[in-house]
Amino acid sequence: MSLSAERNFLSPSIYLRWASLSHFGALHALTPGHGKTVVAAYLVGSRGTAWHAVVLGSVVTLTHTGSVFLLGIITLAASQYILPTSIIPWLEILSGLMIVGLGFYLLWQRFLFWRKSTLPAPEKPTRKISLTPFSTPSKKTPGAVKIQKLPENFHHHGDGKMHSHEVPETITWRSLITLGISGGLVPCPDAIAILLVAIALNRIFLGLALIIAFSLGLAIVLIVIGLLMVSSSRLFKRMDSFNKFAPFMPVVSALIVLILGFGLTYGAFTRLESGSMSSLTEAGITADEAQVVYLNDDENEYKQLYVIDTQGSDPRQLTTTAKGVVDFALSPNQSQIVYVEQTEALDYDLWLLNLDTTENKLIVPCKQVICSQPIWSPDGNHIVYEYMSLDGGASSLWWFDIATGKAQPVFQEALLPGTNPRWSPNGKWLSYATPEGIRLNQLESGESRIIPNILGAAVQWSPNSESILLRDVVIKHDQFVTQLFLYDLSSETLVNVNANDSMENILAAWSPDGEHIAVVRRDLAVPRGDQIWLMRADGNETHVITDTPSVLHGTLSWSPDGKYILYDLYLLDSFPLQSRLEMIEIKTGEITNLEVFGYNPKWLWQK
Repeated sequence: MSLSAERNFLSPSIYLRWASLSHFGALHALTPGHGKTVVAAYLVGSRGTAWHAVVLGSVVTLTHTGSVFLLGIITLAASQYILPTSIIPWLEILSGLMIVGLGFYLLWQRFLFWRKSTLPAPEKPTRKISLTPFSTPSKKTPGAVKIQKLPENFHHHGDGKMHSHEVPETITWRSLITLGISGGLVPCPDAIAILLVAIALNRIFLGLALIIAFSLGLAIVLIVIGLLMVSSSRLFKRMDSFNKFAPFMPVVSALIVLILGFGLTYGAFTRLESGSMSSLTEAGITADEAQVVYLNDDENEYKQLYVIDTQGSDPRQLTTTAKGVVDFALSPNQSQIVYVEQTEALDYDLWLLNLDTTENKLIVPCKQVICSQPIWSPDGNHIVYEYMSLDGGASSLWWFDIATGKAQPVFQEALLPGTNPRWSPNGKWLSYATPEGIRLNQLESGESRIIPNILGAAVQWSPNSESILLRDVVIKHDQFVTQLFLYDLSSETLVNVNANDSMENILAAWSPDGEHIAVVRRDLAVPRGDQIWLMRADGNETHVITDTPSVLHGTLSWSPDGKYILYDLYLLDSFPLQSRLEMIEIKTGEITNLEVFGYNPKWLWQK
């Protein structure tokens, strides 16, 4: 170890971090989960000792945080092929199934013991007892009375049958360790965060040390809970009323373990099927707690960024630019916003706003250039945007590297035309519009495809990155009609999702689980206005979900839980033309007016 490294290791700040992480680990253990209920139920029903409580709490902790190292290795080795959020649901299911299996095992064993304890004791053969006094105390006389001291807590209820209400000793090392592993199998999200930050800062040794401190606090709380359960069970044994229920306690505790296992398994399957395991929905946010980021005019009639909750609070202004904000995009973890500001010199600069610290930073000064349409890469490391010189020429694509702070063309040919860029959710493909059509570029292999397209609008990638929604114009009855098409990446086929000559499709958005598509459609028989429709991904079960007349809908934004759609609504009968924000609940069709005017709303799904 070098001198500088030794000084850093012995620095008081290191010990302060250890102490704070230990306290954080202890507080973290008090949050829902972490095997506390399983530990308590098992120890109460198994006549656990203090040593058992220590071992069980330690095993749960080691598994809970130890799996972070395995997940970290998998993430580093295969980050391009597999994501931690795709592993955790299956670990939750495996954990639940292991607890279910252990619950069945405990229930069967304890039921057999309880049933055996209720059977009448077998009659012993009578022996002839002689009351003749002993001649010599040291010699054994045939037929003498033999006094045998029964174990404590053995008694009878007047029928002469000696028995005990003691809970049987059923703890084995195998069941103890199995329960500990299953109870802590799902990796700790906070420990994952510590490890990933340490890797990003190239301070892996410090990260491992902090995880150990974090685990220590977690272990202390679980062990204390186990010791309290052991002490309380001993207290109950001294109470006469507890004797009535003592024979059933092992069976009841086994049932609790079994129910917990079923609950964990069901919850894991539900989250997996609904696609709600993303980092945004794991926080437990609902639409009532969420916020909305949007654009609206300030007192000078320049568009600025605002944020509002869904409960009708006063809007909070995020930017105060001189000439207004043109466009914006939320980062994947929703901690930052990149936005385009129009300057006094009519330049279009890119700025980065940190929502946690409210820090604003200029990242790309676009002098004599129009920078627009910024989008984030799924990993949050790059921002791709359109770059068009005011001296002339077509728009090309550039990207900004968050880590290095450098901007450069996406492709070697800097002037290669491209507009409306979009990343695939897995980060492997980049789509953009060209004069020839929609081009798809595989960033790793360099594969390039072209989908003939006249409209050139931005495509919508499916959540699984296997298909694309795109709009194009077709000629129907001597007029141009916009239709919705689905392109499959594996078969390279393009099909009209819901061919209808009387309907024009204007906007489309995938649901988070990829099962449904929301579409803004205009009935060509109606002079003004459009409505939001809902259909399955294959184009079937199409039905309208709004019916407000003389309005135009825009910016469809699904909530991460898939229960709501957020949109802006242009009132065609109002003057001047204004847009207000609304959201609709998919299940009930209930529409909520957010009571603010605005444009381009996006969900801010975090506390």
